[in-house]
Amino acid sequence: MPQLTNRNMPYFTIRFELEHATRNDYIVLEDQLVLFNMFKFIETDDGSTYVLPQGEYRLSGEFSLQNVLDQSILAAHQFKNKCKILVTESSGTAWTGLIKAS
Repeated sequence: MPQLTNRNMPYFTIRFELEHATRNDYIVLEDQLVLFNMFKFIETDDGSTYVLPQGEYRLSGEFSLQNVLDQSILAAHQFKNKCKILVTESSGTAWTGLIKAS
């Protein structure tokens, strides 16, 4: 069944594609992103959480797109200089097929 989340506070989906990356590279990236309050999970309106696809992360708060991009670049460049980053600001997200976090 599709899930949906709507929030009053802006939130961002950040997509990273690391060049020549291993699974471990994404684990290291995730560790860096947590320091910037970017997480690998999406939360429904009822509080359930789901794991995002590899390379996708979430951040909510009063930020500009440029600020989120700058933070993302800083986090990724802590260990990997070549990466592609896409930041999208949203007020709602719909999805299906994501695994529920335990």
